[in-house]
Amino acid sequence: MNDFKDRLKLLRKSLGLSQSEMAKKLGVARSRISEFESGKTKPRDSFLRLIAHTFGVNYEWLKYGKGEMFTSTPSSEIQMEIIKEIVKGLKKLENEFGIDIPPDLWAEAVEVIYEEVIKELNKGNKDREQAIKKGIGKIIKLAG
Repeated sequence: MNDFKDRLKLLRKSLGLSQSEMAKKLGVARSRISEFESGKTKPRDSFLRLIAHTFGVNYEWLKYGKGEMFTSTPSSEIQMEIIKEIVKGLKKLENEFGIDIPPDLWAEAVEVIYEEVIKELNKGNKDREQAIKKGIGKIIKLAG
């Protein structure tokens, strides 16, 4: 992925954001995100750093396409969104399949799934829900 415009679009989709949502989080108009994604304009370095900081993205990946998409720790807002989705998925697992996760294992289960989600996002898997399902599958295997 050689072009910034493609990396920005991949990042946005990996985070499950629309152009408007990404723009709001960055404090810019939606049209700016559209211009960047179309290649019409290129952002200044300071804006790249804002994107990297806001979303926990590897600056080198964002600017040059080198390394992993995410740093080891995405922004706290993104972390919370992912963790909420994981908890929702685990509750669904308990309710729909009658699998009881002991309270003392919840934190470990969330951590294992979270690591799987970050790994999948770094591979370019844009579907966070699918990555969470993969992580839950990993938990089922560990429990079985």
